[in-house]
Amino acid sequence: MARATKYYSLVAGLGQSAYDEAQKEACPCCCNPTASAAVASARLAPINRPGPVCKPPTMQGTAHHHMISVAGDDEIVTDSVATVNMAFDPASSNSEIWEFTSIGTFHFHYEETLTNCTVTAPDVDGTLTSEAENGGIGVYLVPDGVGHVANQYQGSIGAFFNVTVTYRCPPPMADRVVVFQPWAEQFFVNSTRTDVLSAGTGTGSYEIDVGGGGAEQTDAYDWNLQVTGL
Repeated sequence: MARATKYYSLVAGLGQSAYDEAQKEACPCCCNPTASAAVASARLAPINRPGPVCKPPTMQGTAHHHMISVAGDDEIVTDSVATVNMAFDPASSNSEIWEFTSIGTFHFHYEETLTNCTVTAPDVDGTLTSEAENGGIGVYLVPDGVGHVANQYQGSIGAFFNVTVTYRCPPPMADRVVVFQPWAEQFFVNSTRTDVLSAGTGTGSYEIDVGGGGAEQTDAYDWNLQVTGL
């Protein structure tokens, strides 16, 4: 028994790292999304499922959306922050798009300034929606030269929820309550990766101006993402 215990201790203590490295090399389709051809051809095979050693990459961090919309004397300001934790999904990926399903929460704040009226709305907290749930909003990792910006994680995450806005106005205007159903919020995500074979970290910002129809809208996005496990 003593001799068997000694052999067991040697194998368990000194052989684990070699075993782990061999497992990673043997199943690149679930360990490393850069093996896009393997993902595309074998995404339904059992080997494509994460195992105890081969774990899919994750993308974690925060995303922020600040919007200002002005129409006449009405100004609407929204501020939303999302906490993001996404895992690479080989079953939904192919050689062109590497999907990350989104898991996380958001906090939404609404302010509206309207002449002669007091406008109030409660903050909203909820869960982010993923690519599979809302049919088009998700985060994707783009390989080089596939019609998107190379060397970047791109896309957006989203949330669908109701916002109850109360307007209290003096006569002849009447008080009213308006429920936006649903309010579709998107958090733009964009992160430069230094090497597709290693982990990447990205920070940045993005701003767009939308005008027309007598209204002006400015959307500002910023994000801080860390990608591990590539």
